[in-house]
Amino acid sequence: MKTFFTVEDGVIGKVQQTNGETPAGQDNWREGPNDLYMYVGQKIEWFDENMNRIPDDELIKQGKRKDNRGKWYNKNSISDTKLIYNMDEDAGDDWTQEAPLENEPHQEFDKKLNKWVVNEKKKERAEKETAVSEIQAEITTAEQRIIRPMRAINAGRATKYDKEVFEKYDALIEDELRPKLQQLEKELEST
Repeated sequence: MKTFFTVEDGVIGKVQQTNGETPAGQDNWREGPNDLYMYVGQKIEWFDENMNRIPDDELIKQGKRKDNRGKWYNKNSISDTKLIYNMDEDAGDDWTQEAPLENEPHQEFDKKLNKWVVNEKKKERAEKETAVSEIQAEITTAEQRIIRPMRAINAGRATKYDKEVFEKYDALIEDELRPKLQQLEKELEST
């Protein structure tokens, strides 16, 4: 069997196998090697001068094909991904095969560097917000521990231990935790 093909705009237009005669009806048929495997839409540049198909790995090295297969990440949303199964399929400008940084929730894609980077401002703000929450929780816990000794003091039946517990947690709240909380809140307002 002989294989004949046409080329239209740099791609294989038609393919027909015959017993040896050029297909009728068109003058632009080209003859390829016997039993040539090609399909409509393949680029003519994927074949060498003898019309043998160049392997994909070599086409990639030559820059004639792009291997876009695999997992792609949205540059605007770390959690948004898609899979591409076709070699030359265009993922679009909002997608990258560069994997996001592991265990780093405060990152963004830097289009100039073409990679994921840590957003230090967001990370610092989140760390301060976490610290504020932790201090508020410590204050709540200390206030809960001070209630029983305070009730005993107010009722006039406080022991030495009640007074020590009250003074310990009152000092912790007023001298340590509240000043830290106020400082962090000021820093958060300025970021």
